[in-house]
Amino acid sequence: MMRKKDMLNSIKSDIESHIPKDAPKMDYALISALRAEEDLGQESLPKRFRMPIFNLKMVMSVLLISIIAVGIWVLNTPKGISEVELPSGKDILEQEMNVLPLSFLSNASLLPSAKDRNINQNLSLNLNTNLTDVSPMDDLKPFLSLVESILNGKTKPVVEVKVSTNPEYETYVVVQTSDLLGMGFSYELYYNVKSFDKKDDNTTFSIEGIMIKDGLNYTMYGKKEVESDEETITIRSYLDDVTYIETIYETDTEESEYTIKHVKNNQTIYESVLQIESDEEEFEIELEIYTASTKSVYKMSYELDEDEPVIEIEFEIEELITGNKKSGEMSIYIRIDDVTNISHYEVFITTEDESYEETYDRDDHEDDDEDDLSI
Repeated sequence: MMRKKDMLNSIKSDIESHIPKDAPKMDYALISALRAEEDLGQESLPKRFRMPIFNLKMVMSVLLISIIAVGIWVLNTPKGISEVELPSGKDILEQEMNVLPLSFLSNASLLPSAKDRNINQNLSLNLNTNLTDVSPMDDLKPFLSLVESILNGKTKPVVEVKVSTNPEYETYVVVQTSDLLGMGFSYELYYNVKSFDKKDDNTTFSIEGIMIKDGLNYTMYGKKEVESDEETITIRSYLDDVTYIETIYETDTEESEYTIKHVKNNQTIYESVLQIESDEEEFEIELEIYTASTKSVYKMSYELDEDEPVIEIEFEIEELITGNKKSGEMSIYIRIDDVTNISHYEVFITTEDESYEETYDRDDHEDDDEDDLSI
């Protein structure tokens, strides 16, 4: 049996084993960290389990800077400008040099001249359905100025970009050509590029402006569209609010052609299809003209008869309702009056039934100040 003294010594030894020999040291850094966590209402957890602490002041600063940056970008971005920078009108012209000049020319040549202000009389075709009363010149006459410019293949249209004198338009273009007598004349255009887009190797655009012929201004719109393998360039000039001339150039992988329309009050007065073939020696033109009552086809070439220019034509006119046809040949000479020095057309017509002669006035472009373009 353990004595009382031994029991006391055992208890004392056990107590002393739980008492550190050195005085404890305070970890003040740990205490501060624990107190900070307590102030934030968080439990003392390992770092990977702690909730993130958001700095509200920093968040508000970032948000304010973002709003200011977006505002500056919006204020400095011009309205109406797409991601693709708009090219100049000169750039568009150079890009489409093989098409646009002739599109401008074909459109302007059908507009009334200053000496013929009666628009309806100048551009309306003969709607007489009785072929015995129809001259093959009736439908062809409005196109003769264009035909002369094309058949005179030795001088292609000359296009010159000048400094615009009209503050409303960026681009000023003068298109010069000549007739079969070698007399030069020109048409003027002012326009702006309104839209432009480029996808892969295809480009599309739209332009707006005015076309000027003999001092008369005509509102003009143009555009290029691409669909599948077909490209279309359209030029439209307004004679008034409801009447316009539209030239459409279409090209695909196989062929190309011009379609010309005269529209009034949303009704097509006539529609024509122009195809041009050329070689080193001559140009040939095939022109189909459709009206409400007839279809006229003209195949034209240019020759010299004893140094006198002549347009040789094969024609066929079909009455759409009855199917009756009238065909033959024409020779159109350009003659100059010895007294007045004014030129006119003398037309020699031959059909299956008869031969006869007709005379028509001609647009002399007498008010044009451009130089002679003959070579």
